[in-house]
Amino acid sequence: MNCPARRFPLRRPANHVPPIPRWYAHFADGIDRVFTTYIGVQRHHGLDIGLTKCLAAIERWLATDQDNAPAAVERFRVIDGDDTPDSLVFACYWDTESKYENGIKGLNLTQLYQKLDKSIQPTVGLWCERFVSHVSRLETNYSGTDYLPGLARLPGTKTVAHSYSAYWGAARDRIPDSAFELFEQDENPTATAIPDAMSTSLGKHLTGTNFHNVVHIRTDRPLNLSFFFLFGHTWSGSTSPGVSSCQK
Repeated sequence: MNCPARRFPLRRPANHVPPIPRWYAHFADGIDRVFTTYIGVQRHHGLDIGLTKCLAAIERWLATDQDNAPAAVERFRVIDGDDTPDSLVFACYWDTESKYENGIKGLNLTQLYQKLDKSIQPTVGLWCERFVSHVSRLETNYSGTDYLPGLARLPGTKTVAHSYSAYWGAARDRIPDSAFELFEQDENPTATAIPDAMSTSLGKHLTGTNFHNVVHIRTDRPLNLSFFFLFGHTWSGSTSPGVSSCQK
């Protein structure tokens, strides 16, 4: 982050000292991209049978092909809030493109859903969002080294103390490419065509693709809670558009 050849200056004030220590993730040598996939399973109508079957299938996918399995996996369950209780999210991270591509090929949520008995399909919804990020376009910020979720769990990743926190613009400063890029929005972004209004999305397969320079934000606390956000903002994001797929 300290680059003598910066084109755009840091936002950090002179002589700034953060009130609380912070650390960022330093990835292993040779890693230039990380590959992220979020998988969601949601129970419908208060029935568990579809969720149970899909959960077991995803766990088998994770366990069967160890050569292409994610380098790091986290599991989360909705226990409270404005969503369906007991919904599940798998956060999967790869550091090798070939393993990511091969692993994703083995995960076919549409086929998994279609193989369910017709009477079971209405009881479960499946969701997958995946994207590729250059490490030069990532920023991480940890409040300690005892609990390191997310990308810090990739093999060979270390934590480094830093002073890029507790001021306006700190998150931007933590992105290495901010030295040379303003992450401007595409001049003429093409909005995704919105189909005619649907009375319900149940039983339908929906797909979408992110704009360039979209921000994927994950915040986490050591309370078995994790929050995932997707903002159509302009100052960070993946170099490759993300793909979202939802089968309800």
